[in-house]
Amino acid sequence: MNHSAIDLDDQKHTLEAKLTTGFVNIAVALRAMLWQECLATNISPIQGQILIFCLNHPPQLCRIGSLAREFCLTKPTISDAVKTLEKKGLLTKHNDPEDLRSFDLILTEAGAAIAQQVAKFPDTLQKMLDEVPETRKAQLEMLLTQLTVQLKELGILSGQRSCVSCQHSIKHRSKKSYYCTLYQSKMGRAEIQLNCADFQALPS
Repeated sequence: MNHSAIDLDDQKHTLEAKLTTGFVNIAVALRAMLWQECLATNISPIQGQILIFCLNHPPQLCRIGSLAREFCLTKPTISDAVKTLEKKGLLTKHNDPEDLRSFDLILTEAGAAIAQQVAKFPDTLQKMLDEVPETRKAQLEMLLTQLTVQLKELGILSGQRSCVSCQHSIKHRSKKSYYCTLYQSKMGRAEIQLNCADFQALPS
């Protein structure tokens, strides 16, 4: 009989199930912390995520389509959240002169202030990681990178700007590694970038 990864029986017997449950619990905790920060500023969690994203990324990435891919949501869902943020005076739209159908989302001064406040939501987790030995953090970073890359390769994480879907990257068929033509360097799982500033999406 097949069991869910978070089946209570499996959690007692398999390390993989215990780890999966741990990731689920951390996801719940992060969502709760995001909710707490957003409620304090009278915005929804998705509105908070949009503000944080626009605070930390260049305008050309701050568009409805990009945000939908980033958060694995539909364009109408993102569009509704953006309209609400506009009404609250936290975002403005700037038309792209080269494509009148597209527009960049730009934070207002008030929007940037709220984004900076909401962006503090994972600080508690970061402080906890400060207490973890460097060697264990390095091992954890490698594991999380590997899992993130695999989720990207499976198409589950559609918005990740990683080597997995970059024009500069070539994957070796027989090996779990990539080659970056921009930096002319080979990358194993541990070296793959998950949010690269030089990322160029593959043509759709």
